[in-house]
Amino acid sequence: MYNPAFGYGAVPPGYQQMPSVHPMYRDPAIELRAQLIAAQTKITGLERDNN
Repeated sequence: MYNPAFGYGAVPPGYQQMPSVHPMYRDPAIELRAQLIAAQTKITGLERDNN
């Protein structure tokens, strides 16, 4: 999450950080899905740059 006032990954006052962000609570399926989405986004971006 990006917030101009707090930067990347920072949690504004009054907000609880989601447990999934904590390494001990990470769900492998969610991690893999996030990696897949990131890879697809990167590929799409490269295709957009090349065309």
